[in-house]
Amino acid sequence: MRISLFFRLAVFLLLVPVSVQAQGTAAEEEAAQEAAARWMARVDSADYAGSWAAAAPLFQQSVTKEQWAQAAGQARGPLGELKSRSLAQSQYTTSLPNAPEGVYVVLTYTSDYAQLPKAVETVIMRQEGDSWKPVGYFVRPPQ
Repeated sequence: MRISLFFRLAVFLLLVPVSVQAQGTAAEEEAAQEAAARWMARVDSADYAGSWAAAAPLFQQSVTKEQWAQAAGQARGPLGELKSRSLAQSQYTTSLPNAPEGVYVVLTYTSDYAQLPKAVETVIMRQEGDSWKPVGYFVRPPQ
């Protein structure tokens, strides 16, 4: 079976490496990490409608709930069961390519799926008032 090894929600493209523009506090990064973990748990359990509803308005404006559910299911289904996930990097920034100014934390994880060991997952979280919400998600094979 051919597995789609590179999946991205094109809320905005991260084709240019992220450069850290500002320094966030440890508490801000931790809050973003906790929110990302809750959101990814929804994606992991195939609750795509719930993950769309929990995403930032920027995410929701770029893809409909139905489009997200279809794309996420097609991309994540072939990967099989998630075996493990660990945070590899956290970057606080106020500027990302092709995205509006804001406060972001770019989280990179090393993940192990049944059909894709050592995958790299990236979740881009944006501060929305007092909470953190995802605006982008990518999963790809290691390079």
